Amino acid sequence: MSHTYDFFKPNLSSEYPVVDGPLSITTYLSALDNAYKRYKEKSAKRAALTHGSNGMNGQCETHIPSINDFDYMVYHSPYGKLVAKSHGRLVYLLLFLTTPLLTKKIV
Repeated sequence: MSHTYDFFKPNLSSEYPVVDGPLSITTYLSALDNAYKRYKEKSAKRAALTHGSNGMNGQCETHIPSINDFDYMVYHSPYGKLVAKSHGRLVYLLLFLTTPLLTKKIV
């Protein structure tokens, strides 16, 4: 997690906070990417414990994250478009980068 001053209230007598929109978007997407990375790590460890490892560094050779691993996805929603883009980013990571059939060029 990154501690950034993208949305803060330096003057408590003011009604409105100071917002750095581009920094806020970058921080949000970075947190999303880190959460997905941690999910993959924890998921691989759980699969190795459940199904056994391949004998090399305790890594499970058959685990591939899938969109079907999730019943629901919950996001913090500063505004709707950021949530839609974040969900699209995760679907892209889960479907197109981890599914072997979709990553190969279809002739």
